[in-house]
Amino acid sequence: MVRVVDRRKAIATLLLLRILRRRNRRWWVHPMNKRRKTFGVYYHLVAELQLDSEKHLNYFRMSAEQMEEILSIVGPDLTRQTTNYRDPIEPKQRLAITLRYLAAGESFTSLAYQYRVGASTVCSSVHMTCSAIEKKMMATHIPPPTEDQWKAIASTFWGKWKFPNCLGAIDGKHITITAPPNSGSLFFNYKKTFSIVLLALVDADYRFTYIQVGDFGRASDGGVYACSRLGRGMEAKTLNVPADTPLPGSGVQGPMPYVIVGDAAFPLKKYLMRPFPGHRLLRHPHCEMEGAALEDADETGLCGHCSDGFMHPPQLPDQPIAKPEMA
Repeated sequence: MVRVVDRRKAIATLLLLRILRRRNRRWWVHPMNKRRKTFGVYYHLVAELQLDSEKHLNYFRMSAEQMEEILSIVGPDLTRQTTNYRDPIEPKQRLAITLRYLAAGESFTSLAYQYRVGASTVCSSVHMTCSAIEKKMMATHIPPPTEDQWKAIASTFWGKWKFPNCLGAIDGKHITITAPPNSGSLFFNYKKTFSIVLLALVDADYRFTYIQVGDFGRASDGGVYACSRLGRGMEAKTLNVPADTPLPGSGVQGPMPYVIVGDAAFPLKKYLMRPFPGHRLLRHPHCEMEGAALEDADETGLCGHCSDGFMHPPQLPDQPIAKPEMA
């Protein structure tokens, strides 16, 4: 009983010290931010970009029409109530801040000065918008493929890469981040940097059919895949994968399974193929599996280059770090 009381006293003391150490808020809205509509980027530069499609694409990496389409989907989730203390940030301004952050990787402080909002407002806007994008658009823009869609993907792989019964190419990419506080070595990877893992499955035209973001950087691609929804679904046969079928032009061998192709980091399974270890093999000039696997490496590499566009590794304190990468 004495230990419980002492523990409660210690907790109460720590809470009291934290409250006393807080700085007293001098104002609810900084005077500089009150002139947002007069000098803020959103009310001037962003408004002018609407008149120049090329500049708008360069600034946000999307057209004004695409931005309006996204706003129509996620806008209700970004709307906040007006209070007597301050007017809420408009949904479109929250979207503009987030898109600029994702496009250029500017720091929250830099965006706060440009848009004349608080740094905490920039942080909450980024997370709020990315969560809304994932919630409202993930199911419609990257839905689980149906059996007919799997067959269409396999047909395209055969026509483009000459690899039969292929459902997609899979690979992982380490997205460099600033190590979260008190995370130890969870995010420390074999490249001696801190990262989270992007796992992606793409079709023959470089389009994503499955993504997962946020696993610790210390995890291997094979380990991330084994614990992913894709890996568990393939193992349990719950992903509408078509039944085994003969290879094109060869009915003698009988039905063969549909497969995913990956590099040597992934395990060899009936539905997952990987190259033979290459250190003792002569490279064949017509290696279709290498080509199909390299396709996904190219695609995840493009994602890596997008993340390399950040001026600094993303640092998202006290928030789920995967949300902006997922968006």
